[in-house]
Amino acid sequence: MARQPEGPPPPPIVQRLRVRYAQRGPLRFTSHRDVARAFERALRRAAVPMAYSAGFTPHPKVSYAGASPTGVASEAEYLEIGLAEPRDPAAASHEPRLLARRVEVQSGVVSVRRHLILSELTECAVRIYFQSCFGR
Repeated sequence: MARQPEGPPPPPIVQRLRVRYAQRGPLRFTSHRDVARAFERALRRAAVPMAYSAGFTPHPKVSYAGASPTGVASEAEYLEIGLAEPRDPAAASHEPRLLARRVEVQSGVVSVRRHLILSELTECAVRIYFQSCFGR
């Protein structure tokens, strides 16, 4: 028989908050996992009541719209935070200030009711700039 974690199950998600941020400059060389870890630490420091997964190693319920490749700047990255307690989105919009100086939160935090962010993402625009390496 499989082992079961002790204690009560974690509280369910009662609210989702969506955040839009940009990765520019030297931050574009930071991996997706490092940016995710920075957000999780900042949310923990701000005492945001995040919902956690069940099991022996619970993780915060934070979803990203997509992992941006290392070395690529981005103007619109999205993440969604599952909360265990209701929170005023206007008050929560001040908490990402605890992030590193290079992570720029572009839009205020918005409360989302049902749909996950990936189900609402319909298009992505990519602009590529080439620099001449032939001495022109």
